Amino acid sequence: MDLSQLLPSVIIPTFYSVAVILGLPLNLLAVCILASKKKDSMSVYMVNLAAADTSFLLVLPMKIVYHLKGNHWSLPGFFCRVYTMTFFSTLYTATMLVAAISMDRYLAIVHPLWVTGWRKTRTAWIVSAVIWTLAVSHSVPSNFVTILSVANATNNSSDPPRIICYEAFTKEDLDFLVPFRLFLFVTLYFTSLVVTLFSYGNIIRVLVTSQQSNQEKKSRATKITVVSILIYVFCFSPYNATHLVAFASSKMSNFSYHAISILRDITLCLCSLNSLFDPLIIYIASSAFRSSVKNIFSCVPMPTAPSSHALLAPRGGWDRVPGTGLLRLSKAE
Repeated sequence: MDLSQLLPSVIIPTFYSVAVILGLPLNLLAVCILASKKKDSMSVYMVNLAAADTSFLLVLPMKIVYHLKGNHWSLPGFFCRVYTMTFFSTLYTATMLVAAISMDRYLAIVHPLWVTGWRKTRTAWIVSAVIWTLAVSHSVPSNFVTILSVANATNNSSDPPRIICYEAFTKEDLDFLVPFRLFLFVTLYFTSLVVTLFSYGNIIRVLVTSQQSNQEKKSRATKITVVSILIYVFCFSPYNATHLVAFASSKMSNFSYHAISILRDITLCLCSLNSLFDPLIIYIASSAFRSSVKNIFSCVPMPTAPSSHALLAPRGGWDRVPGTGLLRLSKAE
């Protein structure tokens, strides 16, 4: 079995299943905890990030079933459109929210005095709403191309017909889709990456040079920086790089979208792992979330070994000898 067969039947369902099984409870927990806490700008961005990841993970089972059925879409065609819209809009929402969190940290640490108004809860909700609107509106044009198509529909094919969801595109589709994805790369991904690198780079610079910064604050900022950069490099960058590759390849006379689509499917598997890293950012950045998680696990009963005093104590206990001040070992019941 070559990669083109192994990828849709084994690799993609495995990646997506791991993301759903591990990521969904983590992000639901983050939403429940953060939604019940008093809001500040950081918690607003984080609850939106967890909500975006939760929405992303809720539609993944449709794609898992699709691949397990041999790339056959058995649900009503409307759900293929729902999956496509939700998958890509929440993916870019998470991309921009990670950048918003980095900018919020930058303002709080580098410019704590003159940007108080920009870190109000109301402002954070407005920024989050703008991010959701940008992500959804930029994902709508992706639905202007062929969503569903039928494979093996000719009489010459021995395989049964399959309904394919958002994979088979006409030349007219690709003439629109390839440049449009490059536009998404620049406006949504690359801009967010620059904001994140700028913000965390300046945060680390200020904390390293400041004599007043405590070690815990430096450590937490460093951890958030490492996880955020890891998300961009490992999860977001490979997929968005395929937009550049596709655009450059489309200018060649022997352009074939099939090779690009295989590369794109592999990188989308890495994108799904973003939903596992985001709760780690929330855990590091939010003290309220950390304390709530610790309280939850502290309530889980753990088996305890008997103490040394209990092991050495006589089973029957002690009683006093009548008429004396002496103690004697009583018989066990």
